[in-house]
Amino acid sequence: MDPAFIVLNLGCKVNQAEGIEIEENLRRRGGHVTADLDRATDVIINTCAVTLSAERRVRRLVAKITAEKPSRRIHLAGCCVERDGSGFAGLPGVTGVFCNISKPTIAETLTSKPFTTQSDPTVSRTRPILKIQDGCDMACSFCIIPYVRGHQLRSMPPDDVIARINLWNCHPEIILTGVLLGSYGSDLSPQTTLYDLLAQVAGNCPPLRLSSIEPWHLNSRLADLLCDTAFIRPHLHIPLQTGSATVAQRMNRRHDMAHIRRTFDRLCSQRPDIAFGTDIIVGYPGETDAEFEESVNLMKELQFAYVHVFPFSPRPGTPAASRPDALPGHIISERSKHLRGVSRELNYAFRSRFMGRVLDAVVLKARDEDGVQAITENYIPVRLPEDVPSGRASILITRVLPDSTEARISY
Repeated sequence: MDPAFIVLNLGCKVNQAEGIEIEENLRRRGGHVTADLDRATDVIINTCAVTLSAERRVRRLVAKITAEKPSRRIHLAGCCVERDGSGFAGLPGVTGVFCNISKPTIAETLTSKPFTTQSDPTVSRTRPILKIQDGCDMACSFCIIPYVRGHQLRSMPPDDVIARINLWNCHPEIILTGVLLGSYGSDLSPQTTLYDLLAQVAGNCPPLRLSSIEPWHLNSRLADLLCDTAFIRPHLHIPLQTGSATVAQRMNRRHDMAHIRRTFDRLCSQRPDIAFGTDIIVGYPGETDAEFEESVNLMKELQFAYVHVFPFSPRPGTPAASRPDALPGHIISERSKHLRGVSRELNYAFRSRFMGRVLDAVVLKARDEDGVQAITENYIPVRLPEDVPSGRASILITRVLPDSTEARISY
């Protein structure tokens, strides 16, 4: 029987983008790709190592598949392999491992068929994700990403980006992602920028969504483009990691709170429907009650649409892991619970603003017992009762609940 492959992506959108590439490479070699674990002979797990809990999730998933479907061949790829290749290769049930740089070779290694054909660019997903940058040259004291992704910045040439966008032009939305997306082009010769790339494709592409951008990369030129054009979705994920200037300094982050406030004010005045999201690390070593409250107050002041809360997780080899002023676990848990509650309140308040409004959205393929899923231009997940095809649509927000949003197609 010919092998059937399923790719399971854990973690960030960079992993998801690379998962799409793995699937396309398998199809180009005549491999069968399935979304059904029961039909798969080979499971490729694209791993995440950003936190200890992310690594534990990989181990649990391997153990679950091995116990429930022992005939499946399990292949691990990505950041967990980079961090501890022998440890993850030795897990019961694991057939092989691939580091990040080896992901493009997975299809060639696992299939015996030669390269035969281009894959259909429309098959991957409704909102394809394109990785245009890799590597991180920052030195945030808590972060393992530069160690597992590499310190050298690597950008996709603009012509290649444009070619892929043109290939995916039939999709209702394309997501641009990178490990350090805002640094795009600084390693190329001649140098270019994310602003230059976006200005070049303006008017000749479907709507684009930026996956995540550091606050210091959100400069005035990029803000100008976001204010003056509608093809970039009104949604920015800006990973502050903390709202405290003193904690940011200990984290070795390049925070300028005044710049952040000015940029937010300007974008909100020009694009009032814009959604801002962020990541906050809770319980960084030495974080005081007052410093934590600074983070809480900044989230409220800037009215984030959502906050991803990460309890501090010491990563082996990073400077923060060896700090002597680590906080007790119960304090980190209490603060995390409090900030998640603030995030829920902020998210409910943001979604409530659009009750009765018509928004541009993308209807997704996924469906469950509650209806069809969609995502609005400003990143509100909604449920549609109608059985409508995937693609771009105008939707009317009909109900906003504390934990969900309902809508219908607007005709």
